[in-house]
Amino acid sequence: MVEQGAAAAARVSDIAGDGIVWLQEGGLSRSGLACPDVALLMSLSRQFRVPRSFCAIAPPPRVRRRGRLFDRGSLLQQVDDLIDEQAGACGGAVDVRAAWSSLGDRPRHQLRDPLVFRNVVGADAIVAAVTECFASTEVPDAPSVVVIQPFVAADAYALVSSIPRSLSVNGGFLIEAAWGTGEPLPHPRVAMDRFVVQCADLSIIGQQIGIKERTFVPGAGGVVEVATPPALRRAPCVSMLQVRTLALIASEAEHKAGQAAQVEVAFAGGRCTVLWAGALRP
Repeated sequence: MVEQGAAAAARVSDIAGDGIVWLQEGGLSRSGLACPDVALLMSLSRQFRVPRSFCAIAPPPRVRRRGRLFDRGSLLQQVDDLIDEQAGACGGAVDVRAAWSSLGDRPRHQLRDPLVFRNVVGADAIVAAVTECFASTEVPDAPSVVVIQPFVAADAYALVSSIPRSLSVNGGFLIEAAWGTGEPLPHPRVAMDRFVVQCADLSIIGQQIGIKERTFVPGAGGVVEVATPPALRRAPCVSMLQVRTLALIASEAEHKAGQAAQVEVAFAGGRCTVLWAGALRP
């Protein structure tokens, strides 16, 4: 357990005037929160494996009471519940991710990528990660949102992005894959495999297998960079069947978002898990 002493909380509990919302239980729609990326991820969960998740919501700074971002005890009780439900599968570790609930008056491309902390372990580290994520997306008149998921110790990680139709008449998807747990791609020290998949029939029309000398694996309170085992350095991270699965997920995300989209996917023990989805910046 992460931290004892907090009373058992309801699935939706107050945090500084707003709440914690368990996403797979329809809590996002009941909360009235407008968070397009979280909503897209949850819509994909009806067809694909998505980690059990909840989001913590802090009110806008202008209406925040007592200056608190969130209640530590309530937050950590929910983390305990999340970890308990995994029956040890995540090793007591979580991913903590900031999400934009509002773009304000700024176009999406002017906003920095939301923070992501992977393999976070222990009460203090979780609280610190959540606090930093809240601060990174704070805008005056919209709530701040942080999503907490069980950590997936992936064998391989893939980022799939819509190819703008200005670059491809028929549309398609760029798949970038690397060994390991998914330090956000692209990364300057991590080579990737790249595949181009045509939108119409999900056929693979291009591929480049990288020489992957470095990778990221779970470390103490995060991920660490290590040398890739020699046998894996020139081997593809994903099979052709997995490439098509990735393109199918991205195609669904694009359809549901109504615009170009991007998804993050982990492969662990042969199972495919959608970690995140969102509209693609122009």
